[in-house]
Amino acid sequence: DALMQQIDQLESQGRYREAIPLAQQAIAIREEALGAEALPVADSLNQLGLLHRAQGNYSAAEPLYQRALAIREAGLGSDHPDVAESLNNLAVLYYTQGNYTAAIPLLERSLAIVESVLGADHEAVGVALNNLAQLYEVQGDYFQAERAFQRSLPILEQTLGSDHPNVASSLNNLAALYRLQGNYAAAEPLYQQSLAIRIRVLGENHPDVADSYNNLASMYIDQGNYGQAETLYQQAIAIEEATVGPTHPDVAQTLNNLAELYRIQGNYSAAEPLYRQSLEIREAALGEAHPVIAYTLNNLATMYHAQGNDVAAVPLYERARQIFEGAIGRNHPFMATNLNNLGAVYAEQGEIATAEALYQEAIDILEATVGETHPRLADSLINLGSSAWGRGDRTEALASLGRAAEIQEQNLGLTLALGSEARKRAYISTLTFHTNMTVSLHLQDAVDQPEAAELALTTVLRRKGRVLDATTDSFRTLRQQVTPENQALLDELRVLETQRATLEFSSTVGQDGDRLSTLETRAEELRNLLAQRSAEFRTETQPITIAGVQQQIPADAALVELVRYDAYNPRQDGFGAPRYAAYVLFRDGAPRWVDLGDAATLDAQVFAFRDALSNPDSNIQPIARELDAQLMQPIRELVGDTTHLLISPDGTLNLIPFAALMDEGNAYLAERYTFTYLTSGRDLVRMQRDGGVGQRSVLVANPDYDATATAHSATQPPTYSSTLTRSADFGTLEAFAPLPGTQEELDAIAPLLPNPLLLQGATATEAALKQVENPNILHIATHGFFLQDQDCLAVPNARSGGREAYVTIEPAAATDCIPTPRNVEDPLLRSGLVFAGVNQRTPSQEADDGVLTAQEVARMNLDGTQLVVLSACETGLGNVVNGEGVYGLRRAFVLAGAESQLMSLWQVDDFGTSTLMQGYYERITAGTGRSEALREVQQELLNTGAYEHPYYWAGFIFSGDWRSLESL
Repeated sequence: DALMQQIDQLESQGRYREAIPLAQQAIAIREEALGAEALPVADSLNQLGLLHRAQGNYSAAEPLYQRALAIREAGLGSDHPDVAESLNNLAVLYYTQGNYTAAIPLLERSLAIVESVLGADHEAVGVALNNLAQLYEVQGDYFQAERAFQRSLPILEQTLGSDHPNVASSLNNLAALYRLQGNYAAAEPLYQQSLAIRIRVLGENHPDVADSYNNLASMYIDQGNYGQAETLYQQAIAIEEATVGPTHPDVAQTLNNLAELYRIQGNYSAAEPLYRQSLEIREAALGEAHPVIAYTLNNLATMYHAQGNDVAAVPLYERARQIFEGAIGRNHPFMATNLNNLGAVYAEQGEIATAEALYQEAIDILEATVGETHPRLADSLINLGSSAWGRGDRTEALASLGRAAEIQEQNLGLTLALGSEARKRAYISTLTFHTNMTVSLHLQDAVDQPEAAELALTTVLRRKGRVLDATTDSFRTLRQQVTPENQALLDELRVLETQRATLEFSSTVGQDGDRLSTLETRAEELRNLLAQRSAEFRTETQPITIAGVQQQIPADAALVELVRYDAYNPRQDGFGAPRYAAYVLFRDGAPRWVDLGDAATLDAQVFAFRDALSNPDSNIQPIARELDAQLMQPIRELVGDTTHLLISPDGTLNLIPFAALMDEGNAYLAERYTFTYLTSGRDLVRMQRDGGVGQRSVLVANPDYDATATAHSATQPPTYSSTLTRSADFGTLEAFAPLPGTQEELDAIAPLLPNPLLLQGATATEAALKQVENPNILHIATHGFFLQDQDCLAVPNARSGGREAYVTIEPAAATDCIPTPRNVEDPLLRSGLVFAGVNQRTPSQEADDGVLTAQEVARMNLDGTQLVVLSACETGLGNVVNGEGVYGLRRAFVLAGAESQLMSLWQVDDFGTSTLMQGYYERITAGTGRSEALREVQQELLNTGAYEHPYYWAGFIFSGDWRSLESL
């Protein structure tokens, strides 16, 4: 008995190698004492078989299982539950070996025995159903598998309790099925629940925990979340090698998956040896004809194809197909993957008919096995569409790409309901290929087909800025549906983000790497959990359509949807240089469009324009005219006499004020148009859903940056910047200078608003602002900052001296790489505002320190806030991400719930800004529309001698709802 207890303990810990000799000893003792055919001997034989199977030694396990089955049938009869157990174990062994034909009848017989003898709700029935479901799944019968899993799980929970390892396994298996079906929203919470049970019950170093890590990582790859996937795979390998040994099939599986991750990332030198190692382990343990061998062969072939080595790739694809078809049959999702990949090879070799036949067969298999909305089906449709386009059949290309777009849209809505913003962004990046293809098909080859324009524009409207929309909805849902448990998580996240922000801007940042990493890891866990909680309240919304957007465009306005895309040409097998284009929509009529040309040329002009704008002594007019000729002049031909332009920029175009461009008559566009900036034309639909007006307005100005004096300030007076601009550079400034113009600004604005809350001087603190909720108007006049990234900064011709607003463009490489001294990578941590007491912040402080980052802003509650005015420098800047806008304060205030914003694009003059703000508030409080008021005051400043250079009047842009304020 003591020996058996020791074996059980080792087995529960995953220490199979140590348990095997003890199990062999137990068999010998029982055989000697009881005889070779005694039932307790069968028990020990069965246990030893389990240990060998867990170790991957299937040849040793099979005779043990068969002998145990024979003893039990002879001693107990053919319908005893112990016989059912032996049948089940033998079937699982055959399943592991890929012998599914032999496994299914054994499992069906086992299930019939336990249901008949023990009842339909017995634990053994749950186990048998779980195992049978896995067999259905591996054969591609997902419908039967889901039914069996859903029947198994409640039985196991009821009989074993919700914290049992078998319940965790059932949850894990059901999650894996949902993942294969592309239903990540259903899969992830089950994976997480299974992992939590396994860690709690089995410990962090058990093989089952490694299994959970492996499965979660594979789902993250599907979603484009490669960094988190790599970490989980590496953790899984470490656990597996330590517990079941480096030559176990489970290690081979994880090695294969990690290699696949590296292949997707283009890291072929890291992928190939892992594929080879996985293949060697699998062939040695399972034989050369096992179905899982086909997976590694297929993946290795795909890598060779990506490297252009089709001579090596094709035989591997063919061998994988033969192995899998022989073991399981042709009607399986894996076969569709194999055929799709092989089709890509033939397409590149010019054998189009063969390629398209393979694509179509893959599509037929997927429709029959996983349904008509699976993400993998979209991939095959895209390949078929590309092939049709390449041979000149644009009609068929549009049909395939359009169907793929609808599938991706359905899955996009489900997947974006989960995970943090970083994970949402990673997932939508996996759709970039299709987005670029649809725009390229229209603009490069099918400009005469209205269907192509409709598909391209619809795709852009549905995907551009989509992550911001999804994250904003998630935040708003949590604020509106907050529960005590969720509120505790939100409070913890706010504290963590404040601590991280404080450490980032302390002088000891280089010494706090471990602490920062710990804070960010926990913060990311909370973001993912909160996103999952908000998804529980998610309501279905109708997909965005061109007609739906048009309904929200004012009669006197036009939507200008700008897009930066990588030009694709299937005849040249790849992408060319990035380009810009514009789509124009009116309230009525068909879309209009124009290709604006090479993106690199336009980007260079944008940076030259920005450089000139930030210098009040520059000769701005020739540069403004040159950029207008390429950018806005072609668009003017589409918008006609329209004077209100709803501009949705993309790429570097997010960083310029269109009002400062100069037309053919040498007039600034501010004299011709009212500009309202949007993240996407989809914003127009979202604006109609918003409702409610905030409370008392809040004005923040003239913070006392030296408040709360310390010994440091008493012995060392602050050294201020000599330039009165509302900007901050943590890398060069020792202290922040007072901004007296902001006090004049507040004194002029406050009488125009009913009973505003005034935060000024020593009361203008970060802590006081964080306590503000739902103000009607939030006006902040202080220093603002955007710190450049540590990597590369795309800023050609940057002037020396002074603080420049550097930006990074993703995914295009930067043209100039300027090293930065600080390791602050998160763009929501690299932009922010400063408040009272900031000059007295201390390195060890982990509370509010006078620096309010964009990340902290995003956690504020500004639902019902009609207008946020950031009367500071660089508040509209951040990391520019193609298709997603600007990651910085601009994005943060949208996430917080503000419906419109007035923000700056460079270091604005203190007193010039004060004059602009006074004029702006006089107009909006008199009922002028929010963007029209900005145009009027800009025209007024433009016509004065002191402020006529756009440096003074064009630095601010308005984004969001342009209409008059509802109430004050």
